[in-house]
Amino acid sequence: MLLQIISTAILLALGVGMFFRRRRPALHLRIMTACFVADLILVLWIELSRGAVETVVHEVKPIIWVHASISTAVIVCYLILLGLGWRLTHGRTLPTRVMHKRVGITFCVLRLLNYATAFFVSAAVAHPR
Repeated sequence: MLLQIISTAILLALGVGMFFRRRRPALHLRIMTACFVADLILVLWIELSRGAVETVVHEVKPIIWVHASISTAVIVCYLILLGLGWRLTHGRTLPTRVMHKRVGITFCVLRLLNYATAFFVSAAVAHPR
């Protein structure tokens, strides 16, 4: 339950960060970077407390594999967005901005899917068959 609350807070913070992307780009950068760090800490916490990677390797439940794949894609998108964001803050604009927007939309879809599938994974692990 605590992990779901933290994940919800990160999702809300991502929304706040997106709100400020044009109004206050420096604040957008700080919020989104903080969300990345928080999500990484959350992933590490889940791995260290629950052995998530071992669960993925040994489980045959498709939802766990789907969730793990989405989670990996989310982290990859975060890294790409951080790199593109760095380029934007250092003066490389038009093609970088377009790519940042496209990857950002992909990230949002994946992060929402990650959030939704996490509830199914919790139920699948809590009630094994």
